[in-house]
Amino acid sequence: MERKFCLVLIITCLFFIPISPTFFHSNDMQITDDRIKHTQGRDDGSSTSINITEIGPFKSSVETFVAQNNGTEFPVLYLKESFHIDAILSQSNGQSVGDKCLNIYLDPQENVRPISSINTSESDGMIEWFSGNQSQNPSLKGIEIAGGKIEGFRLLRVAFEPDTNVLGGCNQDSSDTLNGSHMDIVVLVRSRVDILVSQSWSFDGENGLLEGELVVGEVTLLRDRLDISIENEKVSFLRQYYSYSEEWVTELVINSTTNEQGKAGFEWEFGGKTCEGQPCPGIWRIIAHYPGSMFFAPPQDNISHELHYKPSERSDINLGEAGLEDEIWDAAMDIVEISALIVSLISLLLYLVLRNKEKDSDLDELADKIVSKQNSIEKTKHKTENTDMKTSEITQSQEQIPKMKTHDSDSKQDLEDSAKNVTIVQNITYNIQ
Repeated sequence: MERKFCLVLIITCLFFIPISPTFFHSNDMQITDDRIKHTQGRDDGSSTSINITEIGPFKSSVETFVAQNNGTEFPVLYLKESFHIDAILSQSNGQSVGDKCLNIYLDPQENVRPISSINTSESDGMIEWFSGNQSQNPSLKGIEIAGGKIEGFRLLRVAFEPDTNVLGGCNQDSSDTLNGSHMDIVVLVRSRVDILVSQSWSFDGENGLLEGELVVGEVTLLRDRLDISIENEKVSFLRQYYSYSEEWVTELVINSTTNEQGKAGFEWEFGGKTCEGQPCPGIWRIIAHYPGSMFFAPPQDNISHELHYKPSERSDINLGEAGLEDEIWDAAMDIVEISALIVSLISLLLYLVLRNKEKDSDLDELADKIVSKQNSIEKTKHKTENTDMKTSEITQSQEQIPKMKTHDSDSKQDLEDSAKNVTIVQNITYNIQ
């Protein structure tokens, strides 16, 4: 009976024990607004409250992440980067409390020492704290790795603790009659990402590809601030071709998941000048795109490389050989034609030489005839001039006069014919020359 009573008593006590914030796991998405904001203090006129009005990267940026399961918004901060906090300390009646020291914690359930402290403004009880301001944060540290945590959900607290001497933070304020309070807010710590080429797929110009040639490409995802590889993240490779309408057309999207070294890649047999079964210019590109995820921000730029079609060297050689054969054949035909022309010219020259020789012999024979005729004429003239011939000779001569006249006329005719022949010879010689 006593054992049953003790068991019931223990179970009853467990129901009345409040759940501590330390039960919250940094990567738990089932977070309610009660766990995001928690204000401590009694509503008796001396109580206070802290309201965090803004938190975000760098000095003034603001980013949020919305949980898909319940629509809860979480402020986003980045690993190894600076951040800022704006908050206000006020009493329960709404009046601001100035010149009070506030401690700032990151993961207070694990780190009892604050990362920094700051006094509220005397005029409005507000704080504007920036981790990159050395006067407010001497260490200048931003969101650091803590307890092995890199990315994930972390708890950030701003606390007014007048009753406690906090090591590395605010001193005790014994003169203050106000009660302490704090506010917790869950933030999502993300890493920025670098996407790097580990195996290039750029092939253009002289490094172009043949149709069907295997293409292998690979990228690596690294944390921007730590150079640590990112595992189990999806990378998309968009395969596009340039169409005759002068626009890029996405043919296929290849998804790949990064391995332990943060590498993701693809393999593809180059399509050449055939794009989705249709002819195309043979210009392709593949874009490596990382869209980001809950814990990793997408990089600012994608990686894009082009792949160009290059004709086969064998076909180039065949074309070159065919062209060379054509050139040789043309040269041979030119030689044959020139040789035939030379033979024709030589034959013509030989013909002209032989013809000239025949004409020369005819002219020599004609000249001999002319000379003999001239000699006979001179002899005839000599006979006619002899006046002291005897009468008998005169008579005889008179009898021969008609003959001589006839002969004389014949001689004159011969002279005229000889003159004509000379003229003909001169014309022939001129034409030959």
